[in-house]
Amino acid sequence: MPKILIFNTFRNFSSLIYSVEDMSVTEREGIVMIKSKMLIIDGSNLRVSEVWVDDNLEKYSYYWFDEENKLLIGWDNAPHWETTKTFPHHKHVKRKDNVEDSDERLLDDVLEYIRKLIIRSS
Repeated sequence: MPKILIFNTFRNFSSLIYSVEDMSVTEREGIVMIKSKMLIIDGSNLRVSEVWVDDNLEKYSYYWFDEENKLLIGWDNAPHWETTKTFPHHKHVKRKDNVEDSDERLLDDVLEYIRKLIIRSS
């Protein structure tokens, strides 16, 4: 199931994703780990890491970098920012220590957020 979702995502966001590098999918005993680096049409890149357990997304991190590999926004659900209203879901904006609440929890949510920002800035 997770593999199908990520390939559907690539297709659904083909106007945003220029190419996909370093794609790896590892499966074992009900666990699927997905890692990839997506090149975005504006020269930025999104680094994706997901861990699915029995078809449920358990852990994720989506880190978006500019063309110079400086952090734009990083979304993840590592349980270390308990002060956020959306704990454990949060995002790092421009710096690892600048943490905000996050409603984006799936790769599609993040890509839609990125698409809207790119459209707004062009």
